[in-house]
This record gives sequence, structure tokens and C-alpha cells, in this order.
Amino acid sequence: ASRWRRYFARMFDTIWETLFVSYVLGFLLGPYSPFTEWILKNSISNPIAVWLLYCPIVLVVDAIIYKIFGNTPGKYILCIIVVQNNNLYLNLRQYLMRNLSLWMSGLAFGFPTINLFTMMR
Repeated sequence: ASRWRRYFARMFDTIWETLFVSYVLGFLLGPYSPFTEWILKNSISNPIAVWLLYCPIVLVVDAIIYKIFGNTPGKYILCIIVVQNNNLYLNLRQYLMRNLSLWMSGLAFGFPTINLFTMMR
């Protein structure tokens, strides 16, 4: 797949998975935890801290979705399949390591704008 198809598939998946994770964490932790106060306080003053918190969780959710369904929605929509060289699907650990590598080198640890250039590379 071309770099732009991979980029848009990843961004689509990251955006909807971030919304999903935010909703679930807010629903589960919101009423019972000082975590809510921390998020509300830091989301305005330091949105990067919040993004760095969510991004690893989102990439784990991404790997779980891949393992359960064999693909993620963004990759499915753009007809991208992630397989090994021998055309076998990755196991959960391999996909998690792939996401960790991508988070560092491709997503630039979640920093907006910078990740646009690292993903183009």
C-alpha cells in the first residue's frame, strides 16, 4: 500500500480508537477517581500530557482489535492487510511490537504535526 493510504488508515484508526478509549475510561474511572480531575486540569493546560497517556493505550486497543478481527477498520476500508513475509497474520505480541515501533518512529510519540513528517518518511 502507498504511504498515504497507510497514513490515512492509521490516522482513522487512531482517532476513533482514541474516542473509544476516552469514553470507556471516562465512564469507568470518571465518577470514582481523582483521574478525572487530573484529565480536566491537564487537558487544557497540557494537552500533550493527555495525548502521551492515551496513545499507548490506544495502540494496545488497536492490536487487540487486529487480533480479534484480523484487521482494523481503517486498514479494512482502504484495503490494507498486515501480514508477515510468509502471508501469515501477526500474533498479538508481534502486532504490539509493530505498534510500539510505529509509536516511536512513525507517530513521533504522539506529537501532532511532527508525526505528519515522520509518517511521510
